[in-house]
Amino acid sequence: MFLWPEYASDKLVASLAKMIRTTVDFAKGVADGTLTETQSAAIERHLGTDLLEVLNFADQAKLEGQRG
Repeated sequence: MFLWPEYASDKLVASLAKMIRTTVDFAKGVADGTLTETQSAAIERHLGTDLLEVLNFADQAKLEGQRG
């Protein structure tokens, strides 16, 4: 049995993609004028969480160096 290591850089890419999807969804809602204040607040919380996750994985990837 082999275990393939999970590198923070891989998780960083996935996390960044998630943050971009949330941002695009927010922009579409604003452009369409369909975004409610409640939805806007929820998206703001999600973006804050996503950003912290991206920054955390970026720090971890930096510690892994070239290999990560």
